[in-house]
Amino acid sequence: MKIKKLITIFSIFCIVNANAQNNDLSVANGTVKFNSIDAYESYANNPSIQDAIRTMAIGSAAVTTLQEAGNTSEDDMPVFLQSVLNTDNIYSISNYFIKIDVPNNRALVINSGVSNAYNDLVNNNTASVNMMVMSDDEQNAIEVLRAIDNGTLTITDYNNATPEIRFRWPWNRCSGQRRVTQKNVDVWDSGKDPSSNCPDQSVLYGADNKAVYQKFIFYFSLEAKMKSLRGCSSTNWILVPTHRAFLFLNGTVKFVKVNACSDEYNNSRDDSGEGTVISWRPYEGSHALTKYDFTIDFSIRHTWETTVHGPFHYHIMAGY
Repeated sequence: MKIKKLITIFSIFCIVNANAQNNDLSVANGTVKFNSIDAYESYANNPSIQDAIRTMAIGSAAVTTLQEAGNTSEDDMPVFLQSVLNTDNIYSISNYFIKIDVPNNRALVINSGVSNAYNDLVNNNTASVNMMVMSDDEQNAIEVLRAIDNGTLTITDYNNATPEIRFRWPWNRCSGQRRVTQKNVDVWDSGKDPSSNCPDQSVLYGADNKAVYQKFIFYFSLEAKMKSLRGCSSTNWILVPTHRAFLFLNGTVKFVKVNACSDEYNNSRDDSGEGTVISWRPYEGSHALTKYDFTIDFSIRHTWETTVHGPFHYHIMAGY
């Protein structure tokens, strides 16, 4: 990986410089760094400019992101986070190191100027007095950093505050909602395949379907996804291969963001294609949702037949 990056640096040097001239992005202490909170907000909520992040990371031998390392399996993490987190799951916003601790549904935050700060994050040293531990109940993490920066809050204040006190902080104008996931493997066909290694040559076809509200503390997403599978009845869908098919997704969504408590967004999607995966993210950005109503119908058919199987209905909702 390092050799590849060193070779690539010279080929995209001019592009990196052009993107870096806005002073929003840099590489510092082995991390992708957003040089201000406003810069982070701008990139997190504007997909059209996010290529600059990937270009900068590829052009730097000092950082390797999850995306570069090919680590795309972490809880189906959004591409934006894969492009900014390094292989320790850490990135920087202003003067803060931030670790997205996916297994524990939390973020660890520490001022980058504190002695041994980076190692404390790597080692999950939550006993450090300088560490903020933000669970996914945190509804406006980016505003917490902004309040510390402008002097209206301290790390000590944050660590000592009860949930009731945090709820009354002025930037929490409306509450965030809980994480909800609905997922299942829907078996949609079966048959015999003499070329298979299955017992009795019995083959099952399934669709790994889900609708989920993802909370990465500093980044949030609604996602619907279908993955087509082919396996044996005895495998219980463990390590089964994908199966190429015609996939169909029909969905509707409405949601309200915590920083825009009265503005409701509505969208719909009717999509189809041949392949192994079909997905839709109708929302992703730096602010949590105060409510959401997300409905998805998945359908599927073999490439060699006309019968459509489904729909498989999924619905997640909170706050409405």
